[in-house]
Amino acid sequence: MPGNSKLGEFGRSMPRVVYAPAPFLPPSVSLPPNCVVSVVLDTGECVEWTWTTDPSGARYVTGFTISKPRRARGARKTGGLVVTRKSGEAILKQARTGKSTKALRQLMRDGD
Repeated sequence: MPGNSKLGEFGRSMPRVVYAPAPFLPPSVSLPPNCVVSVVLDTGECVEWTWTTDPSGARYVTGFTISKPRRARGARKTGGLVVTRKSGEAILKQARTGKSTKALRQLMRDGD
């Protein structure tokens, strides 16, 4: 029976919620007020986050732009890095401590 599927209610597919990236905060700074938490995107839409840095060094999302990707011609450019939540939290923890890993220090010491 047509109209019986949940996908039929929203056209091709349901909208999706995309959560804003976690803020980068120095240990002594609390969360800023009025930051963006999430946006709802339709099929084919992308979001670009607008970041703000305050004098204490905190970086957080303060806005966003929703766009539909253009049809690619020729070679596709890839940008950005997709990580799991667990990896992202580890990266954030490492960035907050300000200490480099032993492997990174050795790599930088060796040079080219």
